[in-house]
Amino acid sequence: MGDGPKVTRRRLIRWLQILREVLLIAAVLAGGAWAYFKYFSAESPQAQLENSERQKRCLARGSLDIGLSAHDTADAIIGSVTAKNVGDREVLLKMGQKPVLLSKYLPSPGGFTFDQSRSVGFPRPEGAGRLEYIDTFSILPGRTVALNFVSPNLGRGVYVITFEGGSRATATVEPDCPAHGDAKDQMGWFASTIIEVPSRQP
Repeated sequence: MGDGPKVTRRRLIRWLQILREVLLIAAVLAGGAWAYFKYFSAESPQAQLENSERQKRCLARGSLDIGLSAHDTADAIIGSVTAKNVGDREVLLKMGQKPVLLSKYLPSPGGFTFDQSRSVGFPRPEGAGRLEYIDTFSILPGRTVALNFVSPNLGRGVYVITFEGGSRATATVEPDCPAHGDAKDQMGWFASTIIEVPSRQP
């Protein structure tokens, strides 16, 4: 009977040794499983290709190529703003009701002197003789939008015609992409041209 405590102590030590070995084996298996998972989820050629494609999708942005042209007639100045989406995502462009400014300058001994200006928009018939002005439009990748404007001819002079497109918004990226800002999204989009309107004989 005197050996009872010794036997219990030996059994306890043995159980602790077995438990330590089991924990050691479990740690080795867990480490191997993690290395296997890490390789095939992030380091294998297939995983690297998938991550590269995902980064491209997340970083894709819309980009606009904007141009402006105009010419004069006896009574009006007619022009067009063209916007082409040369990026990879749809772009929403917001602007004011009358984003085109025509500023007329007259020749003077010192160069040119400002005479007058007029702001115009892109009219759209809405029935019953009413006109509304386009202030928002969307462009899909690879598409081109043409917006036409017209202004009364203000007479002889040099016209500086500018278009201010305001800020753009790129279509929402995939849900799995990390949130990040794009400073260009908040930048305005501009275009300008200069035409000369000569004197016209009555």
